Amino acid sequence: MNIKICFFLVSLFSFFSCNNTNYYEEGKILYDNGDYENAIKKFKKIKEKEETYKISILLISKADSIIEVQKRENFVNDSIAWVDELKRIDSLKVIQAKALDSIKIVQIKANEKKEIEKLKKELASIKSFNGDEYRGHVSSLIIEVALFSTWGKMAKEAKMENNQVIKKLRQDISINLKKLQIREFPKIRVEYVKILKKKLWETNIEVVSFGKRKSTIQFTGGLFANNKNIKDMQSTIFETLDDFRFKRANYKWYKYDNEYTYYSINSERDSKIIIY
Repeated sequence: MNIKICFFLVSLFSFFSCNNTNYYEEGKILYDNGDYENAIKKFKKIKEKEETYKISILLISKADSIIEVQKRENFVNDSIAWVDELKRIDSLKVIQAKALDSIKIVQIKANEKKEIEKLKKELASIKSFNGDEYRGHVSSLIIEVALFSTWGKMAKEAKMENNQVIKKLRQDISINLKKLQIREFPKIRVEYVKILKKKLWETNIEVVSFGKRKSTIQFTGGLFANNKNIKDMQSTIFETLDDFRFKRANYKWYKYDNEYTYYSINSERDSKIIIY
């Protein structure tokens, strides 16, 4: 029985001794292959009383140092890679910005081309303008004046224009529009008087315009013996007289009335471009 126990103890001792030897050998193989973390795990299992303990401690220390160096190298490499990635991203941003700029330039040129064609068309319309189609109704005359204002907006933007072709076209519109207004406003005033004559003859009111540019309008009728009627009439038509650039409105209650009532109208000169 004692012999069996001794044999068992010897076998058990041999087993553990063999295992410890295996830990070292396995750890050494891992160490030599560069698997330092797993090698350290094997070396740490070796008992202090084993012959390979001291060399295992030394190898653990070396493996720790190597792992630390590798971490630093990886950090540096990662940092370099990150910097390279940032440079690549910046480069892409520059390329994208240039592409967007190119697209914007193409769009601007396309818009400028459209604007040039539009302005050429409007300039031609001003030069060939015939106001006869705006005669016969006060509303038509108002539309004609509004058209001048629309062209005026195009002319006004010349000061802010960078494209020299467009700038020149806007300036030409301004010059030709002023000439057109100088020609058209007296005709508008004459037409307005003609329309009022037809409307007011039933109430025995005579309407005429006179002056070099037909800028004075005169109403004659018994109705204007009453000052309130004069005031009401002037209030009713004042805005239209101002739009058509009359300078004065006379009110007589009979043809030879020398002490008549009149209103001065501070309207713009015919050449002035007005934007409503």
